[in-house]
Amino acid sequence: TIWWVSRKITDPILQLASISKRMSDLDFNAKYTGKDKNEIGLLGNNMNQMSDRLEETISELKTANNELQKDIAKKEQIDEMRKEFLSNVSHELKTPIALILGYAEGLKEDINEDPESRDFYCDVIMDEAEKMNVQAQAEQFRLRFLLPAFPQCREKLWKAVRKNAGFLSHNT
Repeated sequence: TIWWVSRKITDPILQLASISKRMSDLDFNAKYTGKDKNEIGLLGNNMNQMSDRLEETISELKTANNELQKDIAKKEQIDEMRKEFLSNVSHELKTPIALILGYAEGLKEDINEDPESRDFYCDVIMDEAEKMNVQAQAEQFRLRFLLPAFPQCREKLWKAVRKNAGFLSHNT
């Protein structure tokens, strides 16, 4: 009888030890199955509840982590779009700006004194300024189709576009 009483106490404790080991390895499928109404049964039921809560919480964390990874991927894509946009605008503006500066310096230095040459220089400056304006409008048009997929960045990019468009309109 002592052996039977000893097994009645040690078997549930060994089962709880096994369950706690599996839980520490993030295996939440193991459940206490004892029907005891004593302290060991209470401990087993509490471990089952803890296992369920841990499994649920870890699942929620995994879901949140996946969402965060998606958000990070979107942000990286937006950053790449921004870099590409700025690179395109910068590249497309360098040539017209260089021409405008060159012809403006020529006008200022009175390289050509005849009115026909000055008109030609002014026409080149105006033509290049118009090209810059058209390019800025084309970039704005392109962004109208790209930005709806990324509403969180829309306002930030539009501010940059408006600032650049304002620069172009004030300097043309």
